[in-house]
Amino acid sequence: MSSESSPSSDAGATRARAPVGSAREWLDLVLDSGRDELFDAIVGGDPLDFPGYAGQLEAARARTGCSEAVVVSAGSVDGIRVIALAFEFGFLGGSMGVAAGERIARAFEVAAHDRVPVVALTASGGARMQEGMLALAQMPATLAARARLAEARQPFVAYLRNPTTGGVFASFANSADLLWAEPGATIGFAGPRVAETFTGAPLPSGSHTAESALGAGLIDRVVRPAELKQMLHAALAWLAAPHEATARAQPEQPAPASQSAWEQVLVARDPARPASIASTLPLRAGHDGAVHAGIARIAGTTVMLVGLSGTDYDADRMAPTPAPRRRRTASRARSRPRSTRCARRPSPPSPASSARAGAAARSR
Repeated sequence: MSSESSPSSDAGATRARAPVGSAREWLDLVLDSGRDELFDAIVGGDPLDFPGYAGQLEAARARTGCSEAVVVSAGSVDGIRVIALAFEFGFLGGSMGVAAGERIARAFEVAAHDRVPVVALTASGGARMQEGMLALAQMPATLAARARLAEARQPFVAYLRNPTTGGVFASFANSADLLWAEPGATIGFAGPRVAETFTGAPLPSGSHTAESALGAGLIDRVVRPAELKQMLHAALAWLAAPHEATARAQPEQPAPASQSAWEQVLVARDPARPASIASTLPLRAGHDGAVHAGIARIAGTTVMLVGLSGTDYDADRMAPTPAPRRRRTASRARSRPRSTRCARRPSPPSPASSARAGAAARSR
């Protein structure tokens, strides 16, 4: 069994704690009662006659009660209809083979057809190497199906459980409109052991964790399991709500400013001037502090906001003094293009909006 798909491999025996909860327990955690499981008849075989693989499949099914590593359900989150999928890590390390990939692809396709969101609860070591290139081919296959959900303008929320690595992390999971993670989860394409072996040096403290991914702007939020259903409902209530474009009248030409040009400059440089708008659904921007990207409502319309925080000023010289936390960083650079892509996909958020501190002054 490969290092990617074995429960005792790099993905499973990481420095983080062991995975907690079966696929069905996670589905029960976030979905209302009365969910219906889908595609249970899609099961994997042994396409390469890999030595011992058929017996491993039988043992995994007997041990977990699941016919494959992915369980798909149609259900609801506090009344909002969704298609949800959860990985069973006890089934060969939650590895994605042909059958698991087919279940994921069909989940996206059914959701696109029914125009409902998708929620993915991932925990996987990656592609199932016992199925070779057929397993690796599930990476583009799931991404193609996910694209159909985007064309249907329905949201996709992914929750990266411990651990989420390899081909699952590097394919459909990372394409989510909202990407959350379990506290302390191991996250990354190559697990810590593989990375240390490749580099020949120990990794920095906290590497490959949900918290370090948040700090780097790779995920949007770390969410405790106890808060997950509430957070999902709040997000889907905004993103999955029916949205109809309405014609808007052109705004009137603003009256000429009453201040002089220098007075307008002083207004723009006023440290008390609002520089951004807080959002209850932040998108990944890391801990840089300079960029705030997220989903908010303006006049009843759900929008994507990208705001830059203010700048520190020297009161005597009236010149901007950039604070170290506001310098351009990788996480800051990622937030705006990603926010724009997200704004194009689900039905609301609509256009991106940006507020730059110190831009053209507006009289107060």
